[in-house]
Amino acid sequence: MTETLTPVVPFDMTVAMRTAPRIVGVGTAVPAHSYSQRELLDIFGIKDPKIRSLFLSSAIDRRYLQLPPEDGAGGRRIESQGELLRKHREQGVDMGSRALLGCLKQIGADIADVRYLVCVTSTGFLTPGFSAFSSENWGCGPTRPGSTSSAWAATPG
Repeated sequence: MTETLTPVVPFDMTVAMRTAPRIVGVGTAVPAHSYSQRELLDIFGIKDPKIRSLFLSSAIDRRYLQLPPEDGAGGRRIESQGELLRKHREQGVDMGSRALLGCLKQIGADIADVRYLVCVTSTGFLTPGFSAFSSENWGCGPTRPGSTSSAWAATPG
């Protein structure tokens, strides 16, 4: 026995396409400074041939990084945990702002149009997360309808 179910409300694909959540734009941002693999090996004084070979044969041309400040003797200063977290927050919110504003410009939208914010990072961890710090800066915090979320992703290299 085969039974056919009739929906209570007929499905209309055009309505679904207009109202279904979808990604309409993507914005990206990277730190201002980039380095070749060879530059990084030299900056950090890596001499081990195996490590150098691994870096130089990785098929990665450049890395966009915020390196520690120079120590005055030609090396890099070791940053405290607090300094790293502060730098992570400041740089992350800055990059997030640039990515969001670029995305909004691309699609002809405004910050007021944002209803859900997802922040993805491959480095560091903050509590509260980037989405909370960023939405607070952009005026779409907890008093505004919508929500925020953080997703953590690892990227190779």
